[in-house]
Amino acid sequence: MRYLLLLLLVLSTGLVACGKKNGKPSISTTNRERAAGPDIGTRNHLSPTDGSAWGEITGTPQNAFQEAAEGLIESIMDSQYVGYISGNSGDNTGIRFWGDVSTGGALTTNMPSTSVNSGSMRLVIWDEHAGKTDSSSGEVIPEIPFYFNSVSGTVQGNQAQLIFRQSDGYTTVEMVGYFDAENFVGVFRYQNLTSFDNSTPWRGELGNFAVRTCQFFRCN
Repeated sequence: MRYLLLLLLVLSTGLVACGKKNGKPSISTTNRERAAGPDIGTRNHLSPTDGSAWGEITGTPQNAFQEAAEGLIESIMDSQYVGYISGNSGDNTGIRFWGDVSTGGALTTNMPSTSVNSGSMRLVIWDEHAGKTDSSSGEVIPEIPFYFNSVSGTVQGNQAQLIFRQSDGYTTVEMVGYFDAENFVGVFRYQNLTSFDNSTPWRGELGNFAVRTCQFFRCN
C-alpha cells in the first residue's frame, strides 16, 4: 500500500510538471513592450478617425474567446504577458476596433458587386492590465494594438467580405457579414503569418463583430 501511494504521488507530480503553466509573470510596462517590440506602446492611430466609432468583437464561451485572442496576440508577443480579455459586450476589457472603408461611392443595401480596395482598420485588445499604472515605472501599461493599412474585398447587396492586411506582415484579418442602415455585423477571423517564437502561426475565428455601418464604411 505504501508503495502504491508513493507511485501515485510521483505520477501526479509528473503530470503537473508536464502540464501547461497556470501562473503568469507579473505584467509591467517594460516586459510587455519588450515582449511585443517598440511599437506596442505607441499611441498612433489609437483614436478613431473623424466620423468613425469603435466597434467590438465578442464571443462565447469565454475560455475559447480568450484562447483565440491570445492566438492572435502571439503573432507579435508571448501571450503569457496577457491577462483576462472579456468576450462579453460592453465590459471593461475586450477587443475593440474602428475602420475607415470606402466602396468608391454611396453604400446601399442593394449594392451591385463592388470591389473594395481603399481603407484601414485599427484593432485594440484591452486586457485586465491595460490602463493600469506600473508600480515599478509609474507608467501606464499599454493596450495591445494592431493597425491594418490596406483592405481588399467585395460588397454585394447587403453583404460584405473584407480582408485587412498589415504593412509589416504579422497577420491578416477577415470580416464577413451583412449590413443595414444601422449596423454592420458578422464573423471576424484571423490568419497569423508569423509567430513570436517561430512556431506554427495561429489561425481561426476570433468572434462576432458589430459596428455602426456608416461609422465604419463611408456611406456617401
